Amino acid sequence: MQIIKIIKIIIFLLIISSNKLIFAQNIASPIEPERKPIQRDIGFFLGLGPNWQSGGFLPSCNCPAFQDGTKFGFSVGALFEQDLFSKFQGGIALLYDSRSITSSYLETESVSAVSPVTGNSEIINVQFRQKADAGFGFMTAMPYLKWNVMKFVFVRVGLGVSYAVSSSILHTKELLQNTVRLSDGEMAEVRMSKSGGTLETIEDGQFPSMNKFQLSLEPAVGFNLPLTKNVIVSPGYQFSLPLTAYSTRGDNFKVYAWRLFAEIRVALSNRELSN
Repeated sequence: MQIIKIIKIIIFLLIISSNKLIFAQNIASPIEPERKPIQRDIGFFLGLGPNWQSGGFLPSCNCPAFQDGTKFGFSVGALFEQDLFSKFQGGIALLYDSRSITSSYLETESVSAVSPVTGNSEIINVQFRQKADAGFGFMTAMPYLKWNVMKFVFVRVGLGVSYAVSSSILHTKELLQNTVRLSDGEMAEVRMSKSGGTLETIEDGQFPSMNKFQLSLEPAVGFNLPLTKNVIVSPGYQFSLPLTAYSTRGDNFKVYAWRLFAEIRVALSNRELSN
């Protein structure tokens, strides 16, 4: 529901800005001839693709860093663009971007196991899985420059200016074996000390030491597929290159992403109709 509200706000802001530009267009007068209309489009888009981690991040506990995290993500939003000069357009996109990742590693720890027969305790090495689900949601404003290489192909480069509207971490520790064999040959059960089971939550809350403001480069390539004179569908590929670290806890922790996107644009002012 929160995402739907965000999308409505994005659409409202873009409609206001585009209407101002439309009404600002020069109309013929006795002292100034009418200018030919330029292309102005409003659009909506959805992008899907993987997020992946570079560097490492540290949870609040005294644990090793998590690395190599990945997860499927999405981007959704709206845009406004208009002609600057021949084959070039300028625009701005407003979007919500999900940049969550999941990272895990295995570790061996020494625990005390008690023989069910003799009652004697013994130190045994057992294996655990440490897992962190890190969630990040960003509101991003992305001004961009677009080059129409050909009528049906464009290249776009944007600067993403993002603010983290949500961040979270769920850090769990899982025991990967229920029983161990003691030195006397007996089998003993092993359980987590706090939960008494095989899974324990270490941390569940906001991501530690989060840098809420982020910058990124957003190059993209796409294809223009006209449906009508005023409606264009554009499939494409966009890569997100983060320029700032996500957190001060860790080793230059960043989240990269690529998206396969589908964009639909509607002309508010159409250069083709003036020809």
